[in-house]
Amino acid sequence: MRVIRSRPDTVEQRLIAGVRAGDAAAFESIFRTYAPKLGAFAGRFIGSSEIGAELVQDVFLRVWRDRAAWDVQGTLKAYLFSAVRNRALDYLKHATVESRWAEQARRDEVVASVPVQLAPDSAAMEDLSVALNRALDGLPERRRLAFLLRFKEGMSYAEIAQLMGTTTKTVENQIARALRMLRARLGPTPA
Repeated sequence: MRVIRSRPDTVEQRLIAGVRAGDAAAFESIFRTYAPKLGAFAGRFIGSSEIGAELVQDVFLRVWRDRAAWDVQGTLKAYLFSAVRNRALDYLKHATVESRWAEQARRDEVVASVPVQLAPDSAAMEDLSVALNRALDGLPERRRLAFLLRFKEGMSYAEIAQLMGTTTKTVENQIARALRMLRARLGPTPA
């Protein structure tokens, strides 16, 4: 018995090759074919059809921008759905971080609005808090972000690495350097 292997869709391959070569008509053909289905998929995934449509546009923008190096493994349909799913997951992670920051800001606002009877050491604590905030402001942006995500948000090194698009080891190094810089700026700790 002879086994018939399915050949890859040559039309699909031509469209992909056309996009790689900068053919706007090939790109538009792919967009018109898949964008409605991808938008519906992303809308259900995110819970908003408008945001889902934006995420699909982001994916297609990246495809066009990086077209020369665009490498589709498997079918075009599977590639596009996977890319949209990954973009939706990134969006949800970012939204989660934003909501954590917003919630913390609301808590800080509530705490700040409550009149506090200052304890004898509270002036020293306030001075320390101001000094710490100044020292944090002096850190390089990515180092400060890694530090705050770890110690203010309680995220793991792996979560921070994924969010920042870097390795866990880089996050560990950034936080260690931040701690050294803060110790140097704040002075020795009492024994």
